[in-house]
Amino acid sequence: MKLYLIRHGQTDENLRHLINDDIRRKVTLNAHGRKQADSAGRKLSRLKGGKIEALFVSPFLRTRQTADIINKHLHVPIVEDIRLHERKTGWDGKPNPDWEEFAGNKFFTIRPKGGESFQEEKKRTYSFLKGLKKRQYKAVAIISHCEPLQTMLVHLEGMSDKKAYSNFISNCQIVVADTDSLR
Repeated sequence: MKLYLIRHGQTDENLRHLINDDIRRKVTLNAHGRKQADSAGRKLSRLKGGKIEALFVSPFLRTRQTADIINKHLHVPIVEDIRLHERKTGWDGKPNPDWEEFAGNKFFTIRPKGGESFQEEKKRTYSFLKGLKKRQYKAVAIISHCEPLQTMLVHLEGMSDKKAYSNFISNCQIVVADTDSLR
């Protein structure tokens, strides 16, 4: 199955490098983010070699907005899946560089109070990918957040945690993968 991994469109929090891992805080796409999503939708509608059959999306508002805009070009089912949500760090609203500095060399193993570790996040996204692989799709798009998509690259491309995390996924960047390589 062909996978099109897409990070949500830009938000003002992205521009300020602030973490938003609390689904209760309604962070929306900004004007540029909406344009990014529209552009991604146009690109996906012109794919050769297989039409996207469904959009799988994180339940966060910004990912759902991205999916809704993309879907104006695709007209396919949108399926929310909680396993695609952002990693819970407990640092919601705080600067991402501060979180990375705090986590330091324990970034991939630290489990903040009330949150999850990178390893737990990998297990969550692996569960999603394994379940998706059992379905009869030929091509789907997955709209999520940078880090959950990075963890999927560990499973799909055989990347190390460090290499996957250093592979930054920009807003509405489309990364092509395939479940045939799922490890």
